[in-house]
Amino acid sequence: MSITATRDIQPLPKMDTAIGLDFNKKDIVDSNGNHYLNPCPAKKHRKQVRVLQKALDRTRKGTKEKPESNGRKEARQKLAKLHLHIHNVREDYLHKLSKKIVDENQVICIEDLSVESMLKNVPIEKRKQMRWEEKKHHREIADAGWRSIRTKLEYKSEWYGRNLVEINRYYPSSQTCHHCGWRYHDLPNNCKEWCCWNCWEWNNRDENAATNIVNEGLSVFLGTENQAVCLGVRPAISGLLIGTETAAALAQR
Repeated sequence: MSITATRDIQPLPKMDTAIGLDFNKKDIVDSNGNHYLNPCPAKKHRKQVRVLQKALDRTRKGTKEKPESNGRKEARQKLAKLHLHIHNVREDYLHKLSKKIVDENQVICIEDLSVESMLKNVPIEKRKQMRWEEKKHHREIADAGWRSIRTKLEYKSEWYGRNLVEINRYYPSSQTCHHCGWRYHDLPNNCKEWCCWNCWEWNNRDENAATNIVNEGLSVFLGTENQAVCLGVRPAISGLLIGTETAAALAQR
């Protein structure tokens, strides 16, 4: 049985706020410094899923001569209910978070992430970690629901008259200092805080990335790519920015 209804959705009043979102496996960080922890329901119920899956494997499968046992039907239903519960917990969290973000911001900036390519197996000759570590990494990405929240932000922004801006997926948001623009090319993946060698600003990796995402997103939204978002900021010269050019760099002008 299904029920179809028509809903009249009115756009929300215009606002002058913008936000950048950095998606991580454990949380979602915005450019205001807020951290929204992911519930990670699949990780929390992983042991229970394993127990029910083993119970299902021990039951008799159906054949042409003998139908499947009642125990298998019951075990399959229990496993399906648990997977549905995991899905509902994740979707409920993402619906509430996406509605909160859309209600409070006019321009929402995110990265154009390709989740499908992230979940692909890396060839053996290019693999930098053990296979079990790669599988764990893939499970955590799938559990975070990045594609799901992106879809929700897309249609809710269209519903309520908001602007969703996607920046290039190859933009180095984590490696670039939001204060001066210097890039830390060799930033390790497990490094959560780092110091800029240009302006000596101490950066939190995720909060710094979210700030860069909103700045880059506003540049794309306003049509000012490759220009400074903040007043007084000049384009890079030999890797150095705003007021930190060396005499040699200035002489090359």
